[in-house]
Amino acid sequence: MPHAPPFVLLFALLLGGCSLNKADVPRRTLDAGDTGPDSGRPTSTCAMCDPLAQTGCRPGADCHIDPYLADEPAVCETPGTGTRNQPCSTMPDTCAPGLACASSSWGCLPLCAQNADCPNPGEVCIELSADACVGVCSELCSVLNDTGCDVPERPVCGPVTGGLPRGNLCRRVTMDLGEGEVCTHFEQCAAGHFCAAATGTCLRIEDCADIMVPGDCSTDERKQNVGTDPDGTQLCICVD
Repeated sequence: MPHAPPFVLLFALLLGGCSLNKADVPRRTLDAGDTGPDSGRPTSTCAMCDPLAQTGCRPGADCHIDPYLADEPAVCETPGTGTRNQPCSTMPDTCAPGLACASSSWGCLPLCAQNADCPNPGEVCIELSADACVGVCSELCSVLNDTGCDVPERPVCGPVTGGLPRGNLCRRVTMDLGEGEVCTHFEQCAAGHFCAAATGTCLRIEDCADIMVPGDCSTDERKQNVGTDPDGTQLCICVD
């Protein structure tokens, strides 16, 4: 099946907000009493194969998640070798079984069906799409406070809205660009900034309640929501 080009994800990042909290966010999860197969691993509701239990694929292949196949993202592929936080590619997924490469900016992240599946205390299971069969584990980080990202490979908290996955994720920084500087990818922007496809520049992220229109945004700009911090604070930028 053909894949959408990688730049599709960049434009998807501007298509609306999503809250991140400590609730188990994937909409399709196991019943709490279902303990999965005899291996003791958690399982998912993916149709083609199960990326958590690693069942449903022929010998020599494992079940991976393709972030561009939102309706049913589980596919059987040759096993990758990438470890957690290691840079990765999505076509094919170069992460080891049980991990997913939703974007090279986030690296390989553990797959999950609920918060309890995540290996580290305080991590949350972020849904891969509105009806995804699995999610990925992420640190609970704050964009406005620039806290929660203590991983050297991914030191900056950034909002991911309307794309795959949805919520705040720790990301890498490749260029540390500031307000108004030209960008082509969100990982090029410094902490607290967002690479807006509408302007092709890094824009400062602020509390929506603190942005007045007109005032903080000019008369020819509008306030656009790009996400939500863990405490519920809405995140906004000013765009043309």
